[in-house]
Amino acid sequence: MNKIYPLLFFIVIGTHLYGQNNVGFKIGMNISNVKNSDGNNFSTLLNFNTGIIAKFKIKNKFLLNSEVLLSNKGFNSILIPSGTTATNLAYLSIPVLLEYQPTKKFYFQLGPEFNFLLNAKMENTSFNESVFDNYKKMDIAIAGGLGFKIFKSFKLETRYSLGLSRIIQNEIIFGSYKTRTFQINLLYFLNHRK
Repeated sequence: MNKIYPLLFFIVIGTHLYGQNNVGFKIGMNISNVKNSDGNNFSTLLNFNTGIIAKFKIKNKFLLNSEVLLSNKGFNSILIPSGTTATNLAYLSIPVLLEYQPTKKFYFQLGPEFNFLLNAKMENTSFNESVFDNYKKMDIAIAGGLGFKIFKSFKLETRYSLGLSRIIQNEIIFGSYKTRTFQINLLYFLNHRK
């Protein structure tokens, strides 16, 4: 978690250095899963994401949207005899997205997302174990979404993140895993010029 504070500092300071920028906060739900090369049928896991946002105006209707998030991803699987087991992957996520605003109400985003693994656990009613060493410490994804302005300071946003990296350490046993995450978020901005 110590990695978060320098990033928060630079985003807040950077925003104050330029006049036409905006800082905000977001919280929302993650609906996540993984694509497995062995064809295992994993089910989606519901979790959350939260963090801060900084928007930097580039030109006309284009902005640069940068975020620092605590984003919990993962998947559900069936273990015998334990039953349904959740694998929770906690990431420090840093999306850097190009944003296009065709109107004052709607916007679209697209760009890379850099995910740094903070914690990994498998849990069900019988056990709760760390599997941190089973996963690679970085996941690169491509993210895209759209947002809608609800009120002056509030926006509703949806986003899909498609993992490009293989996240499992031992692919010989488990096959390759790539993350898939759909997000629904509520955003609040400290100033509402954009």
